[in-house]
Amino acid sequence: MGDCRENCPVADKVNRLEAQLDEYQAQNADSHREIYGRLNTLERTSDVQGTRFDAIIEKLDNLTQNVEEIKQKPARRWEAVIAAVISALASGVAVWLLAGGRIG
Repeated sequence: MGDCRENCPVADKVNRLEAQLDEYQAQNADSHREIYGRLNTLERTSDVQGTRFDAIIEKLDNLTQNVEEIKQKPARRWEAVIAAVISALASGVAVWLLAGGRIG
């Protein structure tokens, strides 16, 4: 095969293929920029959501602790009432015994 600088039968096809390759490479570069931009946005969004998730978990822990404290208050009050009743009964029995222990 000789030198194909002038009147080359495939020169047109080679030129079109080179132009097509340049176009595809430009499209790929644009696609890669877009994909990396989207990934960057997703990473930032994920970081923000992670921070919000951590804040929500912390608030839920605080709420759980507060609910537990509120649930225990009636029990503590009931225990205080029972202790007062037992103390009053014990005092009444002690006074009755000191007074002679007789009924009527």
